[in-house]
Amino acid sequence: MPVIILDRNVISLIKDVNSGKVISDSNKLNMLSQLRELDIPENKISSIFSIIEGQKGRVETLEEKESVAQLETTALKIFFKKAKIDYYPINNIKYLYSSICTLGSHLNTKIAMGKFLKKARPLLQDIISPKNRDHIAEKLFKLAKECKISSHEGGFLALLISLLCLFEDVNALKLVKFKKNEKIKPYNALNDILHLINFIKIKTYLVNLDSYTNVSFLTMDKALNGLYSYIKNISKKDINNQNLVAYKLEFSEDLENILPAAILENFLQYK
Repeated sequence: MPVIILDRNVISLIKDVNSGKVISDSNKLNMLSQLRELDIPENKISSIFSIIEGQKGRVETLEEKESVAQLETTALKIFFKKAKIDYYPINNIKYLYSSICTLGSHLNTKIAMGKFLKKARPLLQDIISPKNRDHIAEKLFKLAKECKISSHEGGFLALLISLLCLFEDVNALKLVKFKKNEKIKPYNALNDILHLINFIKIKTYLVNLDSYTNVSFLTMDKALNGLYSYIKNISKKDINNQNLVAYKLEFSEDLENILPAAILENFLQYK
């Protein structure tokens, strides 16, 4: 069964429609057309990402997460008449909360990524000439090690996005605003990177349960869409004797066209 995960902005649009608000923006109207096409019995619609992200712009309490889960699920039930609604988040909110807010490995990954992004900014805030990019890339790899960025929990995606910024990928630059004249918002940047990590985890989990499951992510954020498009295939591999899970990613040719082969190879071998 296809599982379509909606981001917070899409669900906010659904709430506006449910409340009777007139929608005139062309991008939003296009999204509404997509949503209505998805409203068929064969699809399952999920708000899990919106629930994980929350509505407060900060780490939320369990009670706040429960409230968000109730609101998001209700909004989907009102809008979608035929598609199935994913009740997993609301029925398992305590487990979901513990895994995203209190699980040690997740918190360590989030802390490490926050430190890395903060320290990477001085390296990336100026325009870097092509001849100096390899040197800056070496510094980013070293910095990732110093900040204890690990691959098993997906934290290395922060390193990937920084490398993409170094080579002026428009999607990465919109996600993490490293430039001098733009104010970086660590909470927002971290959430977007965690979206990628959580998407990988959720997709791997669902596909392992049923290889015919097709998991997709729907967002109005063009930068996020672009970054998702770089991930072609995902597989799971257990790390022996560590009770950890590694996610092996296969990247699209688009990414191979952005990053030089040597730097991409170093990234793929990063542990």
